[in-house]
Amino acid sequence: MANLCENVLRISGAHEDVVRFDEKFRGGKDMKDENYSFENLYPVPELSISDKCDWCKKHWSVKGDFYEENFAKDTIRDDDLETYYYFDTAWRGPELLIQHISREFDLEFMLVSSEPGSNIRRLVVFNNGIMTSEEELNDEEVAYWFGEDEAESA
Repeated sequence: MANLCENVLRISGAHEDVVRFDEKFRGGKDMKDENYSFENLYPVPELSISDKCDWCKKHWSVKGDFYEENFAKDTIRDDDLETYYYFDTAWRGPELLIQHISREFDLEFMLVSSEPGSNIRRLVVFNNGIMTSEEELNDEEVAYWFGEDEAESA
């Protein structure tokens, strides 16, 4: 099994734009059940399993979708809206996927990723398809986003 990379994706901006992003991520406005998937954001073409894995790495930065059992969502309402998505991926965070989808929405996309085995401890911000900020996280910042246990194992 691959090393798990913990991720926090914060989407922030105007209320209606955040809602529109969430609707796309969960599979459509009319979805009664939550069906969150990277494929809703950037569909994978019909390919063999090995070709699909290669396509995902090239276009999403990860070899497949997030692990559903560890997915969570939290929303903070204010004048603008912030929604946080918590999920695990294999080996690294889905930076290319987030960069791609950020072109479609007038929102700020902040992705925080931590995978101690590969020493990945990053925070990146995308606006309109452009990485506007990139930083490596220290132990205190990792603990803030993922808890003390994660910081200690890094």
